[in-house]
Amino acid sequence: MSSPCHDVTKQFTSGSAPALQAVNLDILTGARIAILGPCGSGKSTTLRVIAGLEAVFSFAPGAPSVVPS
Repeated sequence: MSSPCHDVTKQFTSGSAPALQAVNLDILTGARIAILGPCGSGKSTTLRVIAGLEAVFSFAPGAPSVVPS
């Protein structure tokens, strides 16, 4: 089992630069991961999307996604 995340884009306000753009992750159940990057690169936003705390702007049609119900 895995937590798929395919072509996820997150934009906080219309017309602003995307916080996440076309992010793809496939994390196996039980796996330990680290998300590294500079300030403002979208690390916390990625984790919030995976946890279902943030809705996403778009994702690949038909692909499993992390969009909250």
